[in-house]
Amino acid sequence: MDEPTTGLDAFTSYNLIETLVSLCRRGRTICVSIHQPRSDIFNLFDSVVLLSRGDVAYSGPGSLILDHFATFGHLIPEQMNPADFLIDITSVDNRNEAAEKSSKARVDALIAAWDKNGEQMVAERLRARKVGRRSSHHESVVTGDTKVQDPTDSESVGKSDDHKQLELSEIQVIPETGQQHGDNVDVAAPSERSSLDTLGPKPPPPKVKSGASPVQQTQILIERTFKNLLQDRLTLWGSLLEVLLLGTIIGYIFFKLEESPSGILGRKSFLYIGSSVQSYLGLMVVIYKLSREMQVFDRERLDKMYGVAPYLIGWLVANSLLYVFMSLVFSVITYYMTGLRTDDMGFHFGIYFATQIMQTFVTIGWGYFCISWARDFATSSLIGNSFFTFLSTSSGFFININIVPVYLRWFQHVSYITYGYRLFATNEFSGIQYACPEYGPTPDPRCNGNNILKSLSFEADDYAVPFRALALNFVIMMVLSGIILHLLPQDGAKHATRRVSKRQRTRTVVPQVELEMEVAASTTVDVDDAATTASAMRVPKVSITLERLTYRINKKTIKKGGSVGAGGGSSEPGAKPILDNVTTSFPAGQLSVILGASGAGKSTLLNVLMARGISVGPLAKPEQTGRILYNGSEVKSKATVASICSLVRQDDNYLLPALTARETLYYAAMLRLPRSMSKKEKESRAEEVLLALGLKDCAETIVGNETVKGLSGGEKRRLSVGVQMLTDPSVLIIDEPTSGLDAYTSFNLMLKLKEIATTGRTVICSIHQPRSDIYQLFDNILLLARGGRVAYSGTGRDMLRYFNSSGHVIPPLTNPADYAIDLSSVDLRNPEAEETTRRRVDGIVRKWKETESQLRAGEEGVNGGDTDTHTQAIATNPTANLEEVIHSRAPAPLSVALPILIRRSFINMRRQPNLVSARIMQVAALGVIMMLYFARIGTDQASVQSRFGYLQQQGALIFVGMLNCLAVYPQEMNLFKFEYQDGAYGVEAFFLSYFVNELPFEIISCMLYAILSVFVVGLQSSVTNFFIFFFLVFACVNTGESIGIAFCALVNSVGFSVQIMSALITVQTMMAGYLSVQMPALLNGINYAFVSRYVARVNAEIEFTGLKFECSDIDKAQGTCLYGTGEDALRLLGFEKQFVFNMCMVAALVFGVRFIAWVVLKARM
Repeated sequence: MDEPTTGLDAFTSYNLIETLVSLCRRGRTICVSIHQPRSDIFNLFDSVVLLSRGDVAYSGPGSLILDHFATFGHLIPEQMNPADFLIDITSVDNRNEAAEKSSKARVDALIAAWDKNGEQMVAERLRARKVGRRSSHHESVVTGDTKVQDPTDSESVGKSDDHKQLELSEIQVIPETGQQHGDNVDVAAPSERSSLDTLGPKPPPPKVKSGASPVQQTQILIERTFKNLLQDRLTLWGSLLEVLLLGTIIGYIFFKLEESPSGILGRKSFLYIGSSVQSYLGLMVVIYKLSREMQVFDRERLDKMYGVAPYLIGWLVANSLLYVFMSLVFSVITYYMTGLRTDDMGFHFGIYFATQIMQTFVTIGWGYFCISWARDFATSSLIGNSFFTFLSTSSGFFININIVPVYLRWFQHVSYITYGYRLFATNEFSGIQYACPEYGPTPDPRCNGNNILKSLSFEADDYAVPFRALALNFVIMMVLSGIILHLLPQDGAKHATRRVSKRQRTRTVVPQVELEMEVAASTTVDVDDAATTASAMRVPKVSITLERLTYRINKKTIKKGGSVGAGGGSSEPGAKPILDNVTTSFPAGQLSVILGASGAGKSTLLNVLMARGISVGPLAKPEQTGRILYNGSEVKSKATVASICSLVRQDDNYLLPALTARETLYYAAMLRLPRSMSKKEKESRAEEVLLALGLKDCAETIVGNETVKGLSGGEKRRLSVGVQMLTDPSVLIIDEPTSGLDAYTSFNLMLKLKEIATTGRTVICSIHQPRSDIYQLFDNILLLARGGRVAYSGTGRDMLRYFNSSGHVIPPLTNPADYAIDLSSVDLRNPEAEETTRRRVDGIVRKWKETESQLRAGEEGVNGGDTDTHTQAIATNPTANLEEVIHSRAPAPLSVALPILIRRSFINMRRQPNLVSARIMQVAALGVIMMLYFARIGTDQASVQSRFGYLQQQGALIFVGMLNCLAVYPQEMNLFKFEYQDGAYGVEAFFLSYFVNELPFEIISCMLYAILSVFVVGLQSSVTNFFIFFFLVFACVNTGESIGIAFCALVNSVGFSVQIMSALITVQTMMAGYLSVQMPALLNGINYAFVSRYVARVNAEIEFTGLKFECSDIDKAQGTCLYGTGEDALRLLGFEKQFVFNMCMVAALVFGVRFIAWVVLKARM
């Protein structure tokens, strides 16, 4: 397990490690990496491997490690956590040159000593200890095969009354090994207990197959996946909303189709849409959904939790009910609204519904096939988009099957779109004769359903073959996906290489050396530098006071057993307290720390201090009461608070993955530091923070993400802290700054925060597991219990005295912070422990309320008359000029921020080849596929339909633009939200920088598409036509990007956005004019707001104007010579020649949709 205690409070961490040790005693082998183990956790370790920069400094029994280092003169001081001591002596301090030189020499010597004879020394000590233990062998109690822990060995087990030891009656015995196990832990190290084993050899324990069987795995995965599906309500409702919206609009577009030639054309268009569009939307949604879920699958697969087959079966079974229901809803709405055939209704609707279900599951199979090759959405969507274009174009709707090039004709036999369209058409047209009054009173062969099927190269009553083909397609795709997932597992993130930017390569050595020498001159020189910077920036001191602050979430709850209605319930407002009547102060110039167990409200309190609150569901509403005073006065403006305070969030996901640590700080400094500082000063400040936080060795390593391993978790944490330290804010708020850091780095970071506080800054942080020497740095402590209740608030040095006076005496050699967190935590592992600890916590909270009341009344307080009391610290610096702070923290102007953001985003994009290739190849790949199908398009009668199909497919470019946006924009948006909240720059700078970086990729890809379309496919070619066509392609792609920006800004759930956007874009492309010749007046009016309408008309006009078509003798004989000129085709479509108007509308809507995206983004921030 990699750092299992990271992010956990000290109390929960101890409980977790106890559980792991208990599993070890039952025969498991457990290996963990750990950063900051508390002292009693360290005593639970059987074996320890101590690493220093990848080299082994020790490997052996945990009980011998201190003796080993004592041999080399490294004696552990009294009352120090052994883990902290060991990490300290094997760490290199690279904050300055002198410290780095001395610490590196010490570490190298320890590593060299271990390499030389360390293992031999440990083995000798172990043998000596075994001899000593064997001499006292008879002092141990041994009965048969049952062993009882030696009472003299209790030191290694050391449990307080709150952590009950097993009684002999609770000990269970494993007969084969005599090993004990129970609900709690026997922690005697195996290396020390081996000498107590029975003298005779023991038979090996029987091999027991671990883990669940494939059937059990499948059952568990079905249950888990189904629960996860229900919990993700936004995506679930988005799926249902998409089906309802899309089905209703499609049904309305093709409402009650007539028995006429136009009605027959409408039926063919609708049936194609039913087989292709819904499948395409489903494919993109499935790929996006799987791109998130496969991260969990890959991790659990590497842990051998389950196999590929149970996972695939579990996923399908858990999701099958939802997809069947969605298919039913879509089928009912569209079948009856469009007025498909009503004879033998049960049979024909059943075929229609069954086909929808089959296509849905085949789409899922293709989604898994695409994601099995590439886990990222950008690449997998490119694969899916390309394959789907091949499959849909082979369906026979846009281009007759018989004129598809021979080398592509075989795709119809593997295209599930073809088989779906074939089933729909067969079901609708087989054995039916439409009235077609336009052709006279007698039945016309052109309106005979069987003849319509022949024109599509389909056969009447052909049901069995397409159904079998769809079923086989589904099975093949799922099997192929399973094989690929099995043979090509994702073995974790790739390791990033160190990058040296051009700016860094050209930097002279002298300034950095001079800077390091300045830092090396004194261990406290950073304080002086910070003070100098602070003086230059003229940031005043700000103290914060909380008065009876309460924060709760109000929501509707269902009261069971309500009296309203039979079997019903009544709803009443319920409130969940997060913070409860918190009164405390955070004085300027001091380091204030918030302690408490998980769920005590620490992170919420920090967000409330930043005037941000927390995100709640749509059925809940946060309520805040009490007052927050900044220098004695309330501040209502969030912008003002953002100018005063800087917050380091708990997670580091906002960092751009392809930037190095140095680049991240450099660009943050360029954006955040005031304009009064020169570029060189800003760069020096970034370098200073880089060195101060120990990031020198990883300065040229990229941040990394799930697929590319870059900085470690601790390095990312330090980098996030560094970004906020750049500006030297009046109030620095940090949520768990030491989470993910080793003990040594944690101490250095907290020491740095203490130094910042001594310059007059107010530093507030929440901490889960502070080491004992970190505790000595705390000026003020706010201890929160569950429910956000105050258990203590005052100076750090007085906390233990307060608890001693309340009857809670800290045991010797105990970390005060761990003790305080344990004291204020509720043990939820069993009912008895929960009742006992909850009673204790309630008593502590009541005691503090009484003490607080005494303080307010002027009676003797917790400090026993000490002048430095909690109440006296409440109001300091009440007259600081906050307006000056606002001025100094003004957002970077557009002229400054825009070029910086453009360069930063471009570098981040350029170093992610999958995003670059996807942005260009999504459009280019579509053009190549269209070229293969439509190359050298002719001028016969069939070419008219082919041209319709080719121009209609251009609407897919809006989808492509949306997919390009989803591959890049959410990552950029995440960072923008973080920096915007900090007041670094405005919406306009981000919006324009994204557009500037997006533009070159759009121009290149659209140019390639236009070249292939005009000169290879054989559309009417001229210089004018080429550039018009290029502009129209660009308009579609850019509009798709704009829609993506708007919806991603509007809705936090990208999955929900994908579903709604897909439905909206589908409606646009269907209403363009090629598929929907006749529409209801309402939809025709709405269509004027869609860019696809005008793109379709301009494309048709420049392509068909002046074009003449040929009629063969067969066409004349059969009466199918419908088009003599291009104007005949335009008349069929109902397109009027309004070139100038349509072009102006295209340009206006491209700009208008992007403007709407800006308005949405601006309104949401």
